[in-house]
Formats: sequence, structure tokens, C-alpha cells
Amino acid sequence: MNGIMVLMKSAIVILVVFSGYTQANPVSDDSIAFGDTDQQFYIVQAGDTLTAITRRFYGQNITSNIQRILEANRSVLQSADKIYPGQKIILPGLPAHIKPEKIASTSLPQPCLVKAMTFNIRVDTLLDGLNGWSSRRQSVINALTVNGADVIGLQEGLYHQVDQIQQALPLYRNYAAGRNDGNQKGESCAIFYRKDRFILDDFGTFWFSDTPSIPGSKDWGNLWPRICSWVHLIDKCSRTGFYVYNVHLDNFSQNSRTKSIELLTKRIVVRKEPDPFILMGDFNMEEHNSAMLYLQNVSHQKSHPRIMTAWQSLHSGQLAPGTRRHFIANPSGGKIDHIAVEKNTRVLEVNIDRHKLKGKYPSDHFPVVATISLPGKSTANSQRVVSAKF
Repeated sequence: MNGIMVLMKSAIVILVVFSGYTQANPVSDDSIAFGDTDQQFYIVQAGDTLTAITRRFYGQNITSNIQRILEANRSVLQSADKIYPGQKIILPGLPAHIKPEKIASTSLPQPCLVKAMTFNIRVDTLLDGLNGWSSRRQSVINALTVNGADVIGLQEGLYHQVDQIQQALPLYRNYAAGRNDGNQKGESCAIFYRKDRFILDDFGTFWFSDTPSIPGSKDWGNLWPRICSWVHLIDKCSRTGFYVYNVHLDNFSQNSRTKSIELLTKRIVVRKEPDPFILMGDFNMEEHNSAMLYLQNVSHQKSHPRIMTAWQSLHSGQLAPGTRRHFIANPSGGKIDHIAVEKNTRVLEVNIDRHKLKGKYPSDHFPVVATISLPGKSTANSQRVVSAKF
């Protein structure tokens, strides 16, 4: 009888332990598993660097302790210069009385730093002769790799161009839709995003026409269909959600550009989540164009928010250098490629990349690159994950 009681008690103990385990929060690809309950951790704050964090908590042996931190956080940190506000990182070997997690409160929204890049890569066409896609493909890939943006908006890419770029950039995923059929036919406004940083929550494409949901539609004087592709991304660490809109507006018809901006701003206003957004693309017009002035909503008379280009945000009143250049060194056109955000979104840096590889410019446009601090705002749909690829 005693033996039976011992077995029953053992069974009860085992049952309790097993039950406690199954009720624990599951560990997903997007979280850090802390096996040691005494493990010290820290929430990265805006303005933090790994060197500053190490000096603050360790005080000495900075180089070796940075390596310890990188080793302990291999699943979330790839290098010492790639940390972001809201990240939860392990600080190994700290004394028990030091509680770095109390220094940073996770109850406050953390800003999310995003490096964005817009680049018209020029469609693959026989008309370009020596500047054809096959001769400059590597230059395009090099420009994308060197800039290392978190989100990239490409314009004019055909299916095979987007596919070749995707194969060369394994750290990214992409969403794209051909403008002719919403699938693989025609130019696209592809959006590439870092798969280690972001979850694709939602996506779509609409046509600049009276029937924006019909693939290939065009009504406003443009010879070819014009589109906007968009994604809703969620930062894995800060859980900040944000939209990316990538557009390519018409190069001939002002009426088409005006009506396209009107439709675009309406779509931005009715977006599903009230999250911040980054608008980028080849607008085929400069900032003083009437349609761009409508987009900017300086007088706040329109229903959409005040929107500023990254260049305006940092260089108000200064003449913007051109981004359209016809494969030659000196820009032959104005600044028609833009990255834009709401006025209350902080732009930290903006540059126009004028580099070439082996004497060849990668495209007839210069890429524009901006570093943006999105306001921390946790999204409601942070658990939904979808997949999309051209």
C-alpha cells in the first residue's frame, strides 16, 4: 500500500511539473528564450549604442564585453552597430544587484529607426544598348547592398529583375505586383524588407484610375498603368507597426499625377491601422509641382495629414539636387524621386547616392536614402503573419 502511495505521489508531482511547463508562454522565432531566470537584460533606448551600454554597465574591458553581449544575443544582434530602440538584449555576467531592466520601462512606446531607400532601377529594355540591364545589374545590386537599407522601394522592375535582385539579397523578402495584371506582367513597385527585422502583416496594390482595384486600369491621361504597392510591417523588437507606400507616377500627364496624389492621400487616410507611414517612389515631379503641394498639405485644408519629403524636413528652403540623370554624370532633371513622411515623424538623415561601379551608373535615376525615427506605436495585429512575393 505504501508503495502504491509513493507511486501516486510521484505521478502527481510529475503531472504538476508537466502542467506548469505546458502553461508557459511558447517561444517563437520572434522572441528570446531566457532559460536562466537570473539572467540580466536591458531594453535598448533611443540614442543607445552598444559601446555606451557596455561602458555603462561593465565599466571596463569594453571590447571583450561587447563580444560577450554579441555572443549572448546572436539571435537578435548581427553586429555592434545594428541595435534598435525597443530591442531586449541579454547582458551576461552582471552582478545580481544590478537590475538594468529597471532602468528602461517597457510601458513607454519606443521609437523605431528605419533606413529607407527608393530607387528607380530602370526597366530592362533593348533601347538602352550598352546601358542595358545585363551590363548594370551588378551595379544595382551593389548599390542596394552597400546602402543596407531596412526597407527598399524599387520602381520599374520587371518580374525577372525583381527575382534576380531577390536571389542576390537573401537577407530580404519582397512584395511586388506587375502593373499590367497584378501578378507578373509589366513593371512593378517592388518593396523589399529585412526579414530579420520585420513581419509582413498586410499588403496590396491599387491602380491610379477610376477603378483602382482593377489590374491594368488607366483613365487619367497616362499611357501606361500606374500603381502604388504597399505593405504593413511590424518591427519584431519594438512591435511598432508602420506602412510603406511605393509609387511610380506618370511622366507625361499632369492630370494623371494630380488625380493619383488625390487617390493616394485618400488611401493613406483610410488605412486599417493608425500607424505611421513612409511614402516613397518616383513621383516624376519636383516638390514645387502643384500635385506635390497638394500632397504636402501645408495649409492643413485637406483631410490627409501634413506630409513632408525627407529633404524638406532637413533642408527646408534649400534647392534639392536632381535625381534623374539619363546615365550621365550630371543630373539632367530635377529631384523627382522622394521619400516622404508625416510632419511629426523625425528624419535623421537623407542622402542621394551618386556612386557608380566600374565606371557605370546603376540606373538613369539616383537612389535616395533616408534614416527615419518612427514614433513608437504598438500595432494591434502584431501576431498576424502573411507571406507575399512577386
